[in-house]
Amino acid sequence: MKLEILNGTLYAIAEYLPNLKLNGRANRARQRLLKKVVEKFQELQSDAQELKTEYPDNADKQNEGFVELYKENAILDMTENEHLMPSLYDALLDYPHEISVERNNGNPSDASIHDYLIDVLEAEIDNNGAEADNENTELVEEK
Repeated sequence: MKLEILNGTLYAIAEYLPNLKLNGRANRARQRLLKKVVEKFQELQSDAQELKTEYPDNADKQNEGFVELYKENAILDMTENEHLMPSLYDALLDYPHEISVERNNGNPSDASIHDYLIDVLEAEIDNNGAEADNENTELVEEK
């Protein structure tokens, strides 16, 4: 299972995930996802630093590079933890606590990050379900 997450949301996701009140499998899934998000955010910071080094005296080129970098998708390989992701998806979907809709310092609101995570997980869970159905269909057709 590979999750595609917009680079520009990595920081907000890394800030949001620890604030969720989760237990059991959903908590384990959150921790594993958080670890991957933080790793990708560190890579993003490294890439941003390279841009600064590459164009030390050209703020316009740096900004162009930053915009392009933040619009790219990070691919988070969650294959080892694929079995936990549906639990996180369910916990987010039915999250019983109030979620803030206020934006902080220009960052997306917690509610929009929450919704974005649901969309990302849903797309991949649905995609994996469709692949499993296709594999089963192929097995039946081969017989």
